[in-house]
Amino acid sequence: MSNSAEIIQSWADLSKTVRDSLKGDLNVAYGPGARQCFDSYSAGNNSPIKQTNHFGKSINIFVGRAELPAMQMQTNDFYKYRQDHAQPGKYTLLSGLNHYTVFDQLVNEDGEVLVAILKILR
Repeated sequence: MSNSAEIIQSWADLSKTVRDSLKGDLNVAYGPGARQCFDSYSAGNNSPIKQTNHFGKSINIFVGRAELPAMQMQTNDFYKYRQDHAQPGKYTLLSGLNHYTVFDQLVNEDGEVLVAILKILR
């Protein structure tokens, strides 16, 4: 079993998502019921940036350059958090991709995400 992982863009701190939902940002993006999905306790427990259970694992993090600014920021913040704690991995900003099109990188045989995954498996 590998001690490596790939992450494709991430809400690293769900407490920020909960806070932003109070301003209505999630209602615009996901509909009126979105803010009811999280409470502060579950947001904290499910926020990778507030956990250390991923320490000791190499994690390559990918985010699309055309992604929502908040998603780019949180993905970058998570990478910086890991770097600040001397955790292995790399950060890749994928040109022209957003949270829908970035997944094409998993099915395209030359996709950066698929290539990275295959390197781990080989």
